[in-house]
Formats: sequence, C-alpha cells, structure tokens
Amino acid sequence: ETSIMTRRQLTLFLLPTQSQRVESIRETYNPVQYGLIKAHVTHCKEYELEEWENIEYNLRQKTYQRFSLSFGSPIRFSEGKGLMLSTVGEITDFTRLRTEILKGVSADPFRQEPHITLIHPRNGTCTEEIYGQTQALSPPSSFDFHQIHLIEQTDGGPWKVLDEFALR
Repeated sequence: ETSIMTRRQLTLFLLPTQSQRVESIRETYNPVQYGLIKAHVTHCKEYELEEWENIEYNLRQKTYQRFSLSFGSPIRFSEGKGLMLSTVGEITDFTRLRTEILKGVSADPFRQEPHITLIHPRNGTCTEEIYGQTQALSPPSSFDFHQIHLIEQTDGGPWKVLDEFALR
C-alpha cells in the first residue's frame, strides 16, 4: 500500500514584474526547485494549517493590506549548500498578517523569518563559484506582495495553486 504525501502552505509569490532576475538565478543554479515552485516567500507552513477552516474564515472575513519586504544580498545556509535572500529592515506587516490569519488557531505563532530561497539544499548545491556569481547578479532589493496563495504539493511533485486571497 502506498501512501500519498500531501503538503499545503500559504505562500507569497513574487510578482511576475519583479521576479525576473530571481527566477533566472533559480533556473540557472537550481533547476529542480525552479521546476517545482515559482520564487516565493513561505507565509505559513503545513503544520500551521491543520485548522484550515478557521484560517480560511480569517482570510475571507477581513481585508489585509498589501505590503513590501526588503532583502539583502544572497547568503548561504544549511552548511553552505543552500542560498537565499534574507530580509533586511521591517517585517512588521508580514508578521501582523501571520498573526491575523492564525488568530484563534495559534495564540503565539512561530516567528517566521521571511526569505526567498535561490538554491534549495534538498536538490541543489551552492558552490564557492556559484556564490561569487550570484553576488554579482544583484537581485532587486524590495518586493511587493498583493496576494496570498494556498498551494499544495503531492508526493514531491510541482506545487499547485488551490486558492488565492487578494491583499488590498
């Protein structure tokens, strides 16, 4: 008997008008991850979505504001195998959105540090050479977020968008 592994997350995809440089880095240096999901910031992980009815209610009942996040230069993580853009400056709007969406589900949501993964250590490796090349590519330092997406992955395959919620 084979069991199907399904994962769901709430995600903030980069706007197509802003994602070109980031996507070209991902496509060049981590084609596997590039094929699985577009450039994004994870907003709520699967274990936070177990009470989906409450979260969906929160998402549909209230109007949430659009916001921007600022990012620094690419940094390595996971013993140097991974590469990501980490936020710099305020993440107040991101954190407030998490708190409001998880209201009634989690009294004290885990403080998520927003980031954009360029090379995922599960299916890519950042070498010294790649690290040097990506430093010179200088992706945009600020991204705007206009929607939250509910996404799902089945058995490690590509992520699919199940629903979207507008930020105004």
